[in-house]
Order: sequence, then C-alpha cells, then structure tokens
Amino acid sequence: MTQTIAIEQLHRRYCPVKNTTVALLLVGFFLLLVCVAWRGLHNPAQHWGLVELPFFVLVMAICAYCLRAFKCFRERLVLGLVMACIVGGAIAGFSPSITFRSVESIRLSKLILEVICLIVSFSLLVSSMRNPNIGASAEQMSGGRLINRALLAVFMLVLAILLLGTLLYLWPPR
Repeated sequence: MTQTIAIEQLHRRYCPVKNTTVALLLVGFFLLLVCVAWRGLHNPAQHWGLVELPFFVLVMAICAYCLRAFKCFRERLVLGLVMACIVGGAIAGFSPSITFRSVESIRLSKLILEVICLIVSFSLLVSSMRNPNIGASAEQMSGGRLINRALLAVFMLVLAILLLGTLLYLWPPR
C-alpha cells in the first residue's frame, strides 16, 4: 500500500505535464542527446567491455521503475523510446561482430528515435506551459513567474533550432 502511494507521489512531483522544470530538463537532455548522436553518426564501431554491463542494467531498471510510476501516454512513450535506444546501443556495443554491417543503420535509427523523443518532450513542455495551474501553488501562479517560464520555454525552443541548424551546417551527413 505504501509503495503505491510513493509511486503516485513520484508521478505527482515529476510529471512533465504538470511541472515545467522537469519538462525543460527533458527538452535539454534530448537536445543534448540528439547533438551527441548526430556527431557520432559515422564513427567506427567500438567494442564495449563487461564493465559497462552493470550500468546498462541499472539504467534499464530505473527506466522500468519510472515506466511503472508514470501514467501519461507521452511520458510512457518517451520512456519506451529511451529504453529502445538503450537496448539498441547495448546490442551494437556488446556484439559489434554481429552488427558490424548495420552499425550505421542502427545509429541512424537511434538518432530518429531521439529526434522523436525531442519532439515529444517539446509537446510536454508546451502542455506544461498551457496548464500552469495544475499542481502549482498560488505563489507560483504570480504573473511575473509565468512570464519567466514562458520566456525560458521560448529560449529553449530557439536554442534547439539554432543548435540543430548548426549541426546540420557544420557536420553534414556523409
């Protein structure tokens, strides 16, 4: 009983639809992830050792716990796509002899999944900006604070567009 209450409190506190800060963090994280994936799109495959295996198991366990905690469709979609990216990266990294012919297509598919996650995280940010009264106190609802949040969201959108444009210009796909 107490575990379900803790899971509900986790969702209430960290739901990106209700919390603009979490939505901004998601947008920033996926923007960084897309930049890193774009940069390493044509690098040669690397073989990972067994040292990285516990890290992947831990990250998958955390993602599975969060998948259980979050109830919204878009949150679960993002977590599912992240888990698919992690599994694809683990398969390509731990067994490059099996996937050596399709490394570029695996990396391209991971990049596409990360761009989809970025778009969904922007929609979560827009939802949290449209409904600022959900889960917010009267102190947080002051006019100046809402304008600051809106300006921060617009800044993140402009930054994302500029960064992705710079990536396309400086590092074009081969």
